[in-house]
Amino acid sequence: MRSKQAKICSLILATAITSTFSVLPYTAKAMTEKNGVIYVTKKDVKKGKVIISKKKAKSIVIKKSVGKATIQLKNVKLSGELTFEKGDYVLKSSKSSVKTLKITGTDTKIKLNKKSDFNNKNLVLKVAKNAVGNVDLSDYGKKITAELGKDVDIALTMGNSKASVVVKKADITSKLNIKGKGEDASISKIRVESPVSLTVNINAETLETSKKANTAVIDIEKKVGDIKNEAGSSIQDKEAERIKAEQDKAEKEKAEKEKAEKEKAEKEKAEKEKAEKEKSKETAKTGNTGGGYYGGGSTGSGKTESGKTGKENNQTGNTGSGNAGNGSAGGSSSTQSKPKKTTKITLNKTSDITTDGGKTKITVTYEPLDATDKKLEWTIKEGVGIAEIISSNSNEAEIEALANGKCKIEAKVSGSNVKAETEIKIDGQDSKALENKIKKYLAYTADKLNKDNYDDVHKISTELTAAIEAKITAGTNKEKWEEYKNKVGTKVTELEGKILTLKNAETAAAGVIGNAYNDISTGSDLDPDTAKTAVETIEAKRKDVSEKVFKGKVTDENRYNEIKAEVEEYKKINLNNNPTIGNTGVVLFNALTVSAKYILTKGTSEEIESKELQAGADRVDLLKQMRKAGVGTYIVKLVKDFKHLKDVEIGKSNEKEVKLLKNESLGAVTYTYNGTDFSKAGVGGAELIFNNGKPMLKWKPIDNATSYDVVAYISMSSGDKTLGAGMLKSTSAGDNYDNIENESEFEQFEVEDHISKKGNINNKRRMCAVGLTNTEMELDKLVPDMDYFKREKDNSKSVWQEVQKTGTAIDIYIIPRNLKSLYVSNMSNVLGDASSHASKSVFITGDKFTFKVFYEKFYGKQFPYEELD
Repeated sequence: MRSKQAKICSLILATAITSTFSVLPYTAKAMTEKNGVIYVTKKDVKKGKVIISKKKAKSIVIKKSVGKATIQLKNVKLSGELTFEKGDYVLKSSKSSVKTLKITGTDTKIKLNKKSDFNNKNLVLKVAKNAVGNVDLSDYGKKITAELGKDVDIALTMGNSKASVVVKKADITSKLNIKGKGEDASISKIRVESPVSLTVNINAETLETSKKANTAVIDIEKKVGDIKNEAGSSIQDKEAERIKAEQDKAEKEKAEKEKAEKEKAEKEKAEKEKAEKEKSKETAKTGNTGGGYYGGGSTGSGKTESGKTGKENNQTGNTGSGNAGNGSAGGSSSTQSKPKKTTKITLNKTSDITTDGGKTKITVTYEPLDATDKKLEWTIKEGVGIAEIISSNSNEAEIEALANGKCKIEAKVSGSNVKAETEIKIDGQDSKALENKIKKYLAYTADKLNKDNYDDVHKISTELTAAIEAKITAGTNKEKWEEYKNKVGTKVTELEGKILTLKNAETAAAGVIGNAYNDISTGSDLDPDTAKTAVETIEAKRKDVSEKVFKGKVTDENRYNEIKAEVEEYKKINLNNNPTIGNTGVVLFNALTVSAKYILTKGTSEEIESKELQAGADRVDLLKQMRKAGVGTYIVKLVKDFKHLKDVEIGKSNEKEVKLLKNESLGAVTYTYNGTDFSKAGVGGAELIFNNGKPMLKWKPIDNATSYDVVAYISMSSGDKTLGAGMLKSTSAGDNYDNIENESEFEQFEVEDHISKKGNINNKRRMCAVGLTNTEMELDKLVPDMDYFKREKDNSKSVWQEVQKTGTAIDIYIIPRNLKSLYVSNMSNVLGDASSHASKSVFITGDKFTFKVFYEKFYGKQFPYEELD
């Protein structure tokens, strides 16, 4: 029986196990793994999916045999790349780490699943040489860094406005199309750091190019908010051009309409004037020799020409008494359009040069198209001796080849920093180009030589000498080349003296620059005077060296320019600008000549606050900060912070003391109740008055106090209770009293029959009175916590017995205040902890002093809970 049962159980268990395995997702256990690389092939695809789970590897390669599949990664960690050879894939991922996606083949499509955790991680997209593909990152929201090989053609589909694209590595043959997932799709930023052929088919907030991307060609098909073309790449903003064309069309149509309306109005006016003139002639026939007339002038739109009225602008009859026309102010519009500055230029070359001595043209596109400052300065930025600018104007330049190589041509808008450059490749040059180069060299004269060109001229002479010798050796047109050799030799002799002089001067200046730069080339917190001397020395000698030599000595030009700017700021500083702290906490100083910061310090080293001030500032109010920091001595420093130079102290204030308003003059007065009256003990300036009307608390004035706050506590067997009819507003949670010296606002308790209606007031700063300017207070402002008696009643205790218990006492503190000065009251001590009070102004006690006595004496009426027993 047992054997049969065991067999049945085994069968059930086997069936269960088989069923379980049949629904488990496919994993990568059967995949080929070699040297840390997982290879996925067609046999690894199950039901259109490849699931790779819980794997750590160098990389994964999806072989082209897979063709099409969903690649799902679960808990996969790759130190290298996820490579797709060829195919159509959807990529899912969860709890996985992959830094790089790589495409190596043609016709590769990858779509990142919406729920993939890769959407929230920075990724690198590598595309191998000659690869073609489309990567759909519609929901990707981080930075994708593209590294593109030569002759690739890749489309990148984006749609998340937080995403950005950086073209880190590429080639001018690399094609990248960044597309939008939908018409209004946008991304935050595109940065091009390498040559590339880029099409921007998505809205972007910013497009940037760095220096290495100078040969990049960028076509913008959508709206780009801000273009920063540091590299001078060739950028054609087609969207901007389209918008501009639409605007121009609209403006043209508007102008044509206005012109037609104006012509119509003028025609009607002329016909009217003609009719009036004929009528005037008829009327004037009664005159002696014909009547004169005044024609009616029309109202001009714009400035009145010559300031004349309509009458003055019309003819006057010679004789006779003609009728005067009704002339109104005449004149024609003389409004001039405002000049428009060029914000960007783009250079477009016709072609590279491949014919001997050939030429090409570079044309210019302006932004805006109707800019009024279209005046360009053309220069050969790189490749002097390779090509020559033979003609130029504001719209184009013509370039002639002199030798094989590459040259960069720069155009700059005169009087601005708006510029662009383009590169021309020159090949196939021979005799004609050589003759062009010789003619250019022979045109040089000593007076045309300077620090920027002498080295190039010397280099050209060396190259020409070698090239002419080669022609002579070749034997073709030997006589012609011999003649050129003699002319070039004569020119070398003519120029070599000036070249040597310039070279020696540049060498000497370069040495001075190098020595001065060594003083500031490294480190931070540079001595400002040392930096000032170094910068002034470098700038004085800079005019004697070429830009190339200058950059050879000043190796970190960006850092040098920052130091130079800081030196200029340092030179503007008005030193010994010593602030003065006034009695109200206002700090005055001479108007700052540069931006700086103030530092408020308590004692010798405790920094209370530090904030920036703009140039021109001459004061800062630190009353609240000093009152909050409390009793002590303060100074204020004005300091200029620098990135490279040592911070400079502009000035230092006098010491200013925040003092304590003391109430020792009130002393500690004790009132003891004997069952009938209160007897007074102790010498002090405060007293209770129970006669002649309402009971009052009076006290003597405190020196330097402008108002008074009063706090009172009543003690019974159950502990202290706070009395009060008002409370300070709390600006922080709980019983935090740190900022009490800055508080002056308060709320009044709603009092009905001496019972507070404020509800929970435990976290408020309760007072009996706030901001009293008189030195007295009515005692009925000491409002008790009447809810206490209700609680006692609810607990079935005898309220009557409780209120008749002895041991009741009242502590009253009179706190002097002066909120607009540097006198403080140490309110945090007074309100924070009653046991820490230095002294009480008034203390009321007595063996027969009960709560009932307090209530009836202070309020002048019978205790309301007496009958509750």
